Amino acid sequence: MEPIEKSELKDEKKDQEQPKEEEPKEKDSIKPSQEKIKLPKRKYAIIHGYFGQDYSGNTKNPGVHTVEEELENALYKEKFISPCNYGNLKKINWMRASRTDKGVSAIMNVISVKLHKYPDVDEIDMKEKLNKVLPKDIHIFRIIEVSDHFDSKDNNNNREYHYILPTFLLERKNEENKDFIKYEDYKPNYGYKLTEEDINKLKEICKIFLGTKKYHNYTQKVGFSDMSSQRHIIEMNCDDIIDLGDFQAIKFKIIGQSFLYNQIRKMIGMIIDLMRYGKDMDYLKNSFLSNKYEIPKAPGEGLYLKNIDYSKYNDRKLNKKNNIFLTTEDEKEMEEFRNELVQKIKRTELEQKAFSAWLWKLDYKRDLVVN
Repeated sequence: MEPIEKSELKDEKKDQEQPKEEEPKEKDSIKPSQEKIKLPKRKYAIIHGYFGQDYSGNTKNPGVHTVEEELENALYKEKFISPCNYGNLKKINWMRASRTDKGVSAIMNVISVKLHKYPDVDEIDMKEKLNKVLPKDIHIFRIIEVSDHFDSKDNNNNREYHYILPTFLLERKNEENKDFIKYEDYKPNYGYKLTEEDINKLKEICKIFLGTKKYHNYTQKVGFSDMSSQRHIIEMNCDDIIDLGDFQAIKFKIIGQSFLYNQIRKMIGMIIDLMRYGKDMDYLKNSFLSNKYEIPKAPGEGLYLKNIDYSKYNDRKLNKKNNIFLTTEDEKEMEEFRNELVQKIKRTELEQKAFSAWLWKLDYKRDLVVN
């Protein structure tokens, strides 16, 4: 195994916090100036995906590498953003549908932004130009010209997340030998397969998460009495078992109106806690009450944003330029991207021990995974 990190990078700001604006800086020969491109601006929705393993989240933040930093640089290089506006997202009405934190990926995220419109460049041309200059782990699937009042965050109904969890994290821990095991001697059981009893218990756990509940124990700095702790889970299931060759995985599907910072990772952490240590369902149910719980936060590498739902916006009859949609070809392209992401999640374990290192911490250094 790789030697374990002795220190952890700090997670990004809370989901509800606004990102700090970053001063223009030079990167890859980009030299911001006060020059202004003399072309009209139009608002666009940019549907894109990214592998988040090498990024400190998607939201632009000074001093760290983010997805939005790369997107902004690409738009600037292709002259869709004026030099005088480069480095200040507010000036171009930049808004993302959902924030994702360090290591988390997306198959479909959406930003709305005002860009310069060229008479001889349509949305397909824009997509091709931008994909050529973007890193390979960020890909644009579709660009749509939208009405000025469209907001990618406020106009969506709900968000769908998936978590690909290696099933060896769910194996019941043998409590007969409680001696401390050094990390270099720790061996994950890649051969573990879920039993029918395991699957039935996981399905029961998913049912308990459904509906409106208090998630103060599943985030940071939010109390039980704080109304913002209340979140609604529309759907949660674990119907797909995935054979990754070297080990088995299970996919959790979670759909909600909105999520708190780290909420889903802690929901998965709770599931691992229940399965690995044989805790009963009351332990989970009580976590939504005023009790204080220290719930482990599952690795970000297994989580990705799968879909943003704009069906209610699309059903509107007035004050709308275009629907937010994907063509059959876009969906095919997106599915290929998703399949590649699943393989990348597998490699993060085989090459970097992202999940087994976390499991060692859960077993022997729990305080490192509950903050």
